[in-house]
Amino acid sequence: MALHVRRHVLGRRAGHTLGFLRRCCRKSTVRGDLRCYFKNRILTEKVAPVRKLLLACFGCVAVLAGSPAHAADLGTRPVYKAPPPIAPLPLLSWTGCYLGANVGFGWAPKRWSDDGIEFASHTATGVVGGGQIGCDYQSGPWVFGIQGMFDGSGMKGDSHRVLGALGPNVTDETRVPWFATLTGRIGYSVGPMFLVYAKGGAAWVRDRHDECCLPPAPVVARDDGFARVTRSGWTVGGGLEYMFLPSWSVFLEYDFLGFGTRSVTFAPTGPTTGPFAYDIRQNVQTVLVGLNYRFGWGKGKAPVVARY
Repeated sequence: MALHVRRHVLGRRAGHTLGFLRRCCRKSTVRGDLRCYFKNRILTEKVAPVRKLLLACFGCVAVLAGSPAHAADLGTRPVYKAPPPIAPLPLLSWTGCYLGANVGFGWAPKRWSDDGIEFASHTATGVVGGGQIGCDYQSGPWVFGIQGMFDGSGMKGDSHRVLGALGPNVTDETRVPWFATLTGRIGYSVGPMFLVYAKGGAAWVRDRHDECCLPPAPVVARDDGFARVTRSGWTVGGGLEYMFLPSWSVFLEYDFLGFGTRSVTFAPTGPTTGPFAYDIRQNVQTVLVGLNYRFGWGKGKAPVVARY
């Protein structure tokens, strides 16, 4: 509205000036008429640009004067906050040491012989369980480690034989109270949570052997005795381990412990007067499931776990 009023007033003033000059020119002579003509034209050409400039200036002032009110009508500009950062997933690594427990089933085939003649053959079986401790180091997908394992055992077995037509029934019995292994381990990480591994190293087993007659036959000489021996050998095995939490993992494993054939001396009991020996061939096999708690994570070169 203010701009329109200013334009109207300016137009009226310019019109009055031009009208006054034209009236003055009508009262003059021919020479004066020519002079008046040229003055009128010059004045008209000079007034028109000035008029446009003034109108433009008044328009800018009006726009600037109305801008604060217009900005106020828009209200406060909204403030946008960045979304909270996504917490990164923990870096999963097999590097570190661990402590755990296991339980499973074991069997131990036994073959007793003397001078190449087999006297007894049986397999001790039973539940086994114990613990393990070890350390691993991961480099890329490969995992290298060392482990010690000790398990108590309920494996036992026996066999019966008859010494001649009139001889007594002889029972040969074996019990395996415990076994232990010390192994190196190499594994390959299938993704960040699965580890397929193989192991191998040294093994030890404790054996309790007993031979006795059922029923006693005092007329016939017989070998009654017992032997308690710890044997050493080797072991190989393998398994699969799954890390279900950053510090916890479960595993399933098979192990073979080989001890070969060894001459075992029995101490005499009952009427037997002297020691005697058998060549006993054996091995121990186990299937174990276990749980490990790991500590000292994050020091190896593990693959990066991405979140999408």
